[in-house]
Amino acid sequence: MNIKLLRTLRNTFALLLPFAFILVFVLPLNSFAQTQSKQEVLTLTIKLKDEFNPDFKLCMAIEANVPLEVSWTKGELKSSISALLREAEGEDYRVKFTLKEGTAEKTIYSGMIEPKLKLEKPYETTFVASSLFKNYYSQSLLLSKEACK
Repeated sequence: MNIKLLRTLRNTFALLLPFAFILVFVLPLNSFAQTQSKQEVLTLTIKLKDEFNPDFKLCMAIEANVPLEVSWTKGELKSSISALLREAEGEDYRVKFTLKEGTAEKTIYSGMIEPKLKLEKPYETTFVASSLFKNYYSQSLLLSKEACK
């Protein structure tokens, strides 16, 4: 009877060992992965108003430390914007924003700003390139938790 009992215990142990392995090693890893905070995805709305882009608006998802770059062509003029969102510092989010406009031969405008943004509060700036020719560049940046509309 002792030999039968030992065989039964051995078989039971052999069946339970893989389950114990799963409980001890796999489940804690799964829990650890679930408790890791996902990176916050926000939306950035960019509005431009200048001689070459009189009514430009773009909204896209943005994550911290993931660069965005968009370019477009209108006739001979090529425009491009780039944005890089930094990690939040309290309620402030620093965004490095660059706008470039020009042709294949020359750059007409190139400007970079790095404002501290607060969620749902637009940051607006205007740069006067030439008051004589009424050449100005207005930029508006809005960081939001809301989806693009």
